[in-house]
Amino acid sequence: MRKMSALNEKMRTQVMDLREKLGTAEELVVDLRDKLETAQEQNSLLQAKLVRQHASEEALAKMQQEMTKMKRQLEREQSKRLQAQEQVVISDTVIAATARMRDDVAAALETAKETLEEMGAVAEGAAAAGGEGGSG
Repeated sequence: MRKMSALNEKMRTQVMDLREKLGTAEELVVDLRDKLETAQEQNSLLQAKLVRQHASEEALAKMQQEMTKMKRQLEREQSKRLQAQEQVVISDTVIAATARMRDDVAAALETAKETLEEMGAVAEGAAAAGGEGGSG
């Protein structure tokens, strides 16, 4: 009987130990479920963040493409502007050269006119002198 009693006591102790371990295991399961749920929530948040980041990266890439297009367009416009400025300089040079040529031609015409007038005066003087010499 004592053996049975000792065995029963030992079994009761083992059952209590097992119940305690089971309680601890159940607490661990609940704790792990909470941690799993928290991890899943964090995972969802991270996935949403990753999607937003990916969208931001795509938007950034598009913006960079647009900036590159705009830069090329600006370079083309600047090139056109430089060409137009060169044309203006060339036109100004041609206008200035034409004005100088006009002034040179006007001066040459004035000189020619004066020379013709002088020649006319000399011819009149010669004719007058010849007329006086013939009558005298």
